[in-house]
This record gives sequence, C-alpha cells and structure tokens, in this order.
Amino acid sequence: MKYKPSVKANNAMRDEVAKKLQGVIFDIDKGRYNKDLNGESVQQARKKLYDVLKNFEEIVGTGDENIECFYNTALIQIDDVKDQMKSYLSGRLIQSVDDLDYTIDKWSSVLYGDVDSSIAGEELQKRETSSVRRKLEEKLSELKDVQSEYLSNEKRLEAEMQNLERDIDELNDAIIDEKNDRKLNNLVSKVKAVKVKLNALNNTYRNYSFCSDLLDMIASLVGEKIVASEFSVSELNKAKAYLKVDDLKKVIAEPERAVTTLKKMEEDLKAMVPKIEANEQKISGFGEVDDAATSEAVAYQQELIAKRNAQKAAQSSMSDLDEEEVGNQDTPTVK
Repeated sequence: MKYKPSVKANNAMRDEVAKKLQGVIFDIDKGRYNKDLNGESVQQARKKLYDVLKNFEEIVGTGDENIECFYNTALIQIDDVKDQMKSYLSGRLIQSVDDLDYTIDKWSSVLYGDVDSSIAGEELQKRETSSVRRKLEEKLSELKDVQSEYLSNEKRLEAEMQNLERDIDELNDAIIDEKNDRKLNNLVSKVKAVKVKLNALNNTYRNYSFCSDLLDMIASLVGEKIVASEFSVSELNKAKAYLKVDDLKKVIAEPERAVTTLKKMEEDLKAMVPKIEANEQKISGFGEVDDAATSEAVAYQQELIAKRNAQKAAQSSMSDLDEEEVGNQDTPTVK
C-alpha cells in the first residue's frame, strides 16, 4: 500500500524497526555472530543498539511527519548489521551500527519536532549515499585482493607448466635416440603421464585466467558507478550486490566454483575442469607394458625423428641458399 503519514502508519513503521532491533540484540546475547569478531567491539555494538532502541521505541509524533525514507534506510542498515555480525571485521560492524544510530537519531529528531522531516531526509540521503559509496569502495578493494590471488596462482601454474614442457622435450629427445624396447616403452609412458598432468594444470590455469578477467570486468563496471556523479542509494546498493567477495574468498583455491559465483556458468566450466580420479586412472594405465616396443611407441618415435630430420633439412637448405647468393655477387674490376 502507498504510504500516507499518520500516527497509526508512523507507529507501525517504528514498531517494526524496533522489533528488528530487538532481534539483533537477542542474536548477540545468544552468541549468534562470528566468533572471530573482537569481543569488546561486539559488546560495544550491542550497547549502542540497546541505547538506540531504548530512546526510540516509545517516541510518538503528530502523524504529519513523512518518515518513509528513515524507515527504508533503517531496514537496509539493520540487514547490514546482521551481515557484519557474520563477518570477521569488527571495524565494519561498529561502522554499520554507527550508520544505523545516525538514521534512528534523525528519525527521532523528526518525531520530537526538533527538525523538519524533509531537511532531515536530505541530510540522511547524503550520508547514506556517502556510506554506500564507502562500503562499495571497500568491497572493490577486497575484490582486487581476490584478483591478485588469482593472478598469483596463474603465474605459479605457468611456471609449473613450463617445467613440465621442458620435461616432455627432454623425454622426447631421449625417445628418439633410445634403442632398447623396454626403455622406449617406459619413456613413452612417462611422456603420457606428464602430458596428463600438464593438461590438468592448463585447465586450472584457464579457469583462473577466466575468473581474473570476469573480476576485472565487474570491478570496472562497479568502479564506473562509483565515479559517476549522480547515482541513488538503491542503485549503489545494487552495484554492491555484484561483489560477493566473501563467497569468492571461500573458493579461491577452486576457480571452477568461483566462476559460478561470478558468472553463473557452472555447467559450461565443469567440462573444463579435469577429474582427479580420471587422471589417476589414465596415469595408472601406463604402468604395465610388454618387453617389445608397442606400435604406438614406435610410431611416436618415428614421428619425432621425422620432425627432427625435417628441421635439419630446412636449416641445410637455408645455408645452401645463403652460400649461393654470396657466390653470385659481382666482383668489381680492379685496374
């Protein structure tokens, strides 16, 4: 129903907010908050919430005051206090309670008749916009930290993959020159096992890279909202909803799960992530071989030999062409 100022409507809004405040205080008393939060900070927040409730729940205005903006803001801020109680940052909890205290204080001043509701509403709107921007910037900072983790993992995996590629090159060189069938089979099995590991690392690397790109895109999007001069609190809160940083932190070591949080593309990306059990089965299948070289091993060896010979032939042809050009150059006549 559309809000219309009256004693009954205003009291109903006040009572709803007061009841929610009682619920938050009750949760604190029952220990329903993250135990990583500083205990003194939690009690400090509880005391302020109790003082806010005590001074607010019995106030009655004339019924002419338009207190809708205070009501809507208080509900959002109470939800934020609940969220901060689940986090591990005590400073964020205190700041969130302070914001709520400011809103209730302005609301109370309007009901007491100390300030006009339109003036107090404008002041609240400015503070709330500033507060949401600040929280959005804090989220962006956390988001960049997560992105740094992804980039760090990318670099680590790239170094590991380069080492594996060097191992493959070394094994390939050994395969070309190997004359013993038993050793040849073992060398080819080792190449297969290394390639399986390389493919697994490469899939994980691609997921990290994809997550990093998505984070960069989202950070740019939200960053543009922050620097924009005119955005409402609801729009800023919508932008803030993009940044589920706590969910991302839980799956930093599992980029395939982080993708679902970022882009809801879980089904497409599951195919990119190799199953460890499948890799182990592939590797274990390479263990037992006959003494005689298998046709696959011989074919692989011949393929490598052919590539090496082709490279040598190409290099030799280039050298012959260079010598021919030098021989065909005109020599000047000397008198």
